[in-house]
Order: sequence, then C-alpha cells, then structure tokens
Amino acid sequence: AGWKVELFPSSNSTMKKVRFTVFNTNGEPNSSKDINMPVGKFSEITGTFDRKYVRIFVNGSLRSETPFAGNYSGFIDHNNYLKVAGDAYCTCYLASGTFDEFRFYNYSLKSQEIGKINSHSDDTLDKGLVGYWKFDGNLKDYSLFKNDMFYNTPISSMAFAPDGRLFYT
Repeated sequence: AGWKVELFPSSNSTMKKVRFTVFNTNGEPNSSKDINMPVGKFSEITGTFDRKYVRIFVNGSLRSETPFAGNYSGFIDHNNYLKVAGDAYCTCYLASGTFDEFRFYNYSLKSQEIGKINSHSDDTLDKGLVGYWKFDGNLKDYSLFKNDMFYNTPISSMAFAPDGRLFYT
C-alpha cells in the first residue's frame, strides 16, 4: 500500500499533466484521470483517498474521482520516505514544478475543507495535520511531528569511455 503524485509533460507545450495514484495491498495502482494544468502558473493540487475513492482537486475543484479497487492496509514499510525528485535512469517525466508548501493529513479532506487550506481562515484544518513543509528557505516540518527533510542530489548522468573509465555529472 502507498501512494504517489506524478507530474509529466503533455502533448501541448503550454500544459502539463498531473495524476494521483493509490496502491492497494497487492501493489496494483488506482489512479485518477490525467489532469491538464497550465505551465508556469500556480496551481493548488490536492489528492484525497477515503478507502472508497481516489480524488484529485485542482484549485479547489474536483477534477477526477476514481473508485478504489482492492484492499488498503495503511501500512507503509519503515524504509519508505517522501521523495520529491525523478530517477536518474529515466527521462520519462521531464516536467518540473515548484512546491510552495506540502501538507499531510491523517484523514481524507472533504470538498469544502480543500478550498480553506490556503485561506488560513479555518484553524480546524491544523488538527489532523501530520506533516507540513513550507519550503521557506529550509526543509523543516512545521507540524507537531517534526519530520524534517533532507536534500539529496543523485547522479544525473553517466557514460563509459572506450577505455572503461566512467564519467558522471
């Protein structure tokens, strides 16, 4: 069981696509529809999962609702961690984005709550918060759980020379 948010190129150069996926206990994906978003414009993306539906909202509006198939245990292996990056070996997801902030809740937000996230008009949204990163010059977790992140830069490219030497950048 687990989940991921993917951001990837669209056939239209002024758009990119986003998808929210939740995996069942057999490792099978349950994904939202691919949602088009404009390039170079701030968009608020919210993915929710209530064990029945995988939903994705963009700027507070429901854009996709997909029924969840299978079982979800909620158990995440202790070696799993939040990864915000791409893999060095894969050029399949070349779209990029900038995070303004990132929040995790211990419950599935309701539609009316999603519109209140960035308005800061409802303090009740802080009660279920289990992770909150503002990305304001650091990688601190501002929730009560203090799961600070770290920055890791992997090798992005490598090639072998005819004499066997390995070059990487």
